[in-house]
Amino acid sequence: MRNYLDVNPKYSALEVKGVKENNDCVPRSLATAFGVSLRTAYKLAEDHMGREAKKGVTTARIQESFEKGNFNEISGKKFAVRTMKKVELTNAYKLKGEVVLRKKTVKSFIASHPKGTYIVLVAKHAFTVKDGELLDHGNFGNQPTRKVLNAFQVVGEKVNNGQLEFNF
Repeated sequence: MRNYLDVNPKYSALEVKGVKENNDCVPRSLATAFGVSLRTAYKLAEDHMGREAKKGVTTARIQESFEKGNFNEISGKKFAVRTMKKVELTNAYKLKGEVVLRKKTVKSFIASHPKGTYIVLVAKHAFTVKDGELLDHGNFGNQPTRKVLNAFQVVGEKVNNGQLEFNF
């Protein structure tokens, strides 16, 4: 059985021929979360988040872009992106009889969200968690105690199957 902090090797293998990029964790997380090519993800990050080549994207721009609904339709597929609430990103502990909320670590986030697709932000980095699997560069799995600053749930196109559906 695979450890959920093991990194999927396909993620590190993502590349665009002839393009050497740095600080491209946001396009990589967009590619894996939305199931698009890395080239398409670079273009999405540039168009909707103002990403410049070989430079990162600020957390504020990422959040603003998702909240504006810029990613509701990509390559003909419909998506819903929801900013996760603070209560979903914290753990409650009792300390001297008082309940204290602390930010989840990467490890506790993955453990508490075993199903679904999420774009997760930690300090100066972004990655994807898809069905409990960490999709990131090879060395990040060794840092399970980093604090989750923000996360976005990505839900794909709904299929009309006659079932009652709820929108969030």
